Amino acid sequence: MIVAINFESLHKFHIALREVIVLIRRSKKEEVKCRLIGNIYLKAALILLTSKFEAFLENVIVEYTALLNDNVAVGFIPEIIKIHHTKEVLEKFETCFKKIYEEDKRKFISENMRDLALLWKSDINAKPIKINNKFNFGKHGEKAINELFQRIGFKNILDEVVIVKKVQTIDGMEDENIDFKAKVNELTYKRNTILHNDTSITFTKEEIIDYIKYLKQFSQKLIDKLTKSIENISTLT
Repeated sequence: MIVAINFESLHKFHIALREVIVLIRRSKKEEVKCRLIGNIYLKAALILLTSKFEAFLENVIVEYTALLNDNVAVGFIPEIIKIHHTKEVLEKFETCFKKIYEEDKRKFISENMRDLALLWKSDINAKPIKINNKFNFGKHGEKAINELFQRIGFKNILDEVVIVKKVQTIDGMEDENIDFKAKVNELTYKRNTILHNDTSITFTKEEIIDYIKYLKQFSQKLIDKLTKSIENISTLT
């Protein structure tokens, strides 16, 4: 029977977005007295937003993997996930050869090779899979996010989740698709210019609020997609 699927990371991310809004409001309040101070809060809001979003994505990888382990028999875990799990185990061998004492290397290698053999034989005694949930050092934006989710079997996650905004038409308010990848890259670029170049503000409070809306919408649709994926795989077992 399938275990209740609950992504705590989604709840935590939505709470974190409130923190960003607090900084935006403080920026608006402070700029009445001093534009420089107002801009400092606005910069902080954008950096916090990007940091919380990336933390959310990393936490999602952990939760998705844990939910697969809890709900899906080892023989039905997608092969791409087994491959990335295996890659990460084998990469540990390099550290083993360089740093582990000689008498411990045999045990380390034999245990890990045995566990991988059980995994690929779809043996019920195989250890739970683990996937590296961290962004590659210094990498951000569209390519880094897609690479992160490729590890759990989603090739182009930013294309697979459709984000919309409300626009006024002659027939009333309607949904219009946005280029979410472009928005992610815009946000990343602005973050980098603040952190690495210490540039002046190149965005408005309204733009950050729009980013918040897009990221919140993406987070919910992403979790819906991952939940459906687990449910579909679990029905095969």
